[in-house]
Amino acid sequence: MFRIAIFSFPSLGDGLIYTSIAENFSRVGHQVVLYSNLISHIDAWLPNITVNTVPLLEKEFIDNSYDFIISDARCEFVDWVCLPENIKILNKTTLISAQSAEKVKKTVFASKPEEVFALAKQYSETLDELNLNNLSMSLQDIDSSGTMVDKAVTWCQQVLGQTCHKTVKLKIPKHLIHKKYPERIIISPQSPYPKKNWSAKGFLAVAEQLKSQGYQAVFVVAPAERELWLDKLNKQFKLPFFATIEELASYIYESSCVIANDSGNGHLASFLDIPVVTIFRKNKAFRWQAGWRRAIVVKPMLVSKLLSNKSWRAFITTKMVTKAVEQALKS
Repeated sequence: MFRIAIFSFPSLGDGLIYTSIAENFSRVGHQVVLYSNLISHIDAWLPNITVNTVPLLEKEFIDNSYDFIISDARCEFVDWVCLPENIKILNKTTLISAQSAEKVKKTVFASKPEEVFALAKQYSETLDELNLNNLSMSLQDIDSSGTMVDKAVTWCQQVLGQTCHKTVKLKIPKHLIHKKYPERIIISPQSPYPKKNWSAKGFLAVAEQLKSQGYQAVFVVAPAERELWLDKLNKQFKLPFFATIEELASYIYESSCVIANDSGNGHLASFLDIPVVTIFRKNKAFRWQAGWRRAIVVKPMLVSKLLSNKSWRAFITTKMVTKAVEQALKS
């Protein structure tokens, strides 16, 4: 068995996918440490794996502590390992990414020295002991249907040569009760990418409709968005503050449903087996939908290249979203 370090992309959704990868490697006996600043907040919830914050990267520590490294091609570990003094560590590093392999090569390695690029293209040649050779560096390129979570599990199966699972064993704090508040529905109206966000007006209309049906609609946003949404909500709906991901996870765990854009909060709810309604701006296959407990996805009735990038919001109605919530609550 091997000592394996896994470096996640720093977003919440990616971090949870890498948690499933780490869980599968741990189940077969490997000693795994997942490095993710966000997921480290719920380390105590994950009894089968160790999750640490991203360390100060030092060649001697990485080289001596681990037999293999699995890293997202877009995270800071890659910038570090591509420095001339660290480049040999690429020989025991497998790079994977949710982006296509071609996009990774163009965005991550285009500016790197030719020696680095050559090594990156053959990133797994020395990893035959773990059966990591000849595998795509892109989860998107894996021949598997379903969500990115499903693709990550397929990748684990190819590597480990046995059946793998997307579920992660959780050790929930004893004071928490799953779906304790059946009337509480969380609305997560923001994401890191504004183009993915449905309109604030739409989310507020959904909140009003849910309130009229006897539900308690509660808004959840990142700290940086808090002042903006305090103004938008005008004290009509609650906007709790969470200092850590563990506080957020605890609140989601005891709620009945989450309505979200394509964002980390939807992935976290799915990971915790809470029903999710995801509002998606494109009318096509949605690989990035929440992949543990499958989300109910609301897509625009019409999408056209002839219309502006913002026009999709008008083709998702309040009724479409509230109907999806009803369906999610029954599932």
